Amino acid sequence: MWKNFVGTFALGLLIPWSMVSLWNERWKAMSFGPYKFEAEGRVEGLMGRFLLCYAAPFIGLIGIFIVVMPIAMASGAGGTEPNPVTNLIVGLVTVFGFYFLFGLIVLAYYAKFFRQMVEATSLNTLTFGFTASTKDWLKLFLGDAALILFTLGIGVIFLSYRHWAFGVRHLHAFGYVEVDHLTQSTTPELREGEGLLDAFDMGAI
Repeated sequence: MWKNFVGTFALGLLIPWSMVSLWNERWKAMSFGPYKFEAEGRVEGLMGRFLLCYAAPFIGLIGIFIVVMPIAMASGAGGTEPNPVTNLIVGLVTVFGFYFLFGLIVLAYYAKFFRQMVEATSLNTLTFGFTASTKDWLKLFLGDAALILFTLGIGVIFLSYRHWAFGVRHLHAFGYVEVDHLTQSTTPELREGEGLLDAFDMGAI
């Protein structure tokens, strides 16, 4: 929690640091069989796209003044009353266009972050790669939205499968598995209330 707080407190400029640090910390706390994961993610290479996210709202405001304001003023030129329908359409296009472009910029940052972090994660003799580009992530989320919209919400039940399939298609593992040394994990586990969290579906929360 303190890393997230520090990341947002410094005008948001340390958010990439907090994301990378937490990725490394979480994966280093996990293991598979007798092997522990290693994660050596770095912030280098992420700040360019993040600064674009940071500047996007300001760029959007400038774009509104340059493009939208003249259109709104032209609708009332010649001494006529401004056309409310035109102004409404321009306003809606502006709002949805801004959020779409801002979301696209954020998505480009996240796509770069995820690829870079996966490539920095390893398990004993295995290294990993993730090939999904910003375009692939955009197609995934637009497909999710269309599935929910055209099925009146019923398609929500298929989203988990879509996301799982997306991850499997783009995730690659390199190296070899030492089968002779792959044993059951010896990580100590708490035994109090075993199974109750799964029974109450706490993972959903």
